Amino acid sequence: AVVSTQSTGVEELTKLIHNLGVIAVKDDLKNLVDAIDDNMSGTIECCELVNYIDRIMADDFTTDEIMEAFNLIDQDHGGEISLEELREAMDSADVGITQPEMDYMFRKVDRNGDGNLSFSEFRSLLQKKHKKKKAS
Repeated sequence: AVVSTQSTGVEELTKLIHNLGVIAVKDDLKNLVDAIDDNMSGTIECCELVNYIDRIMADDFTTDEIMEAFNLIDQDHGGEISLEELREAMDSADVGITQPEMDYMFRKVDRNGDGNLSFSEFRSLLQKKHKKKKAS
């Protein structure tokens, strides 16, 4: 495996992102690791990743942090996230969501129906996912 089950640093994250076919600037990946790395060890431990995801779902992140996630998913840097880009990100993250659920959720937050998510629509998706999670 490219990513350790114990912790992941910038080098492992760079390899993982590269293996996914995404070209990412090492400084951007370092900033992402720094944002997730609560104990400042230089690596992302499993519990830190879970905490990071929980903060996203709780909408505790700043607009800049959500924008950073948006930009990582927006692989073609077109300023919007396509359904395919979101599918690839969800598959890479091994998020437990079925294809029909993802299609439905995407259509619900794609307010203008253009087949892409703007930043505000993406943020809304995170908030809807959090509300659904809290209701469970």
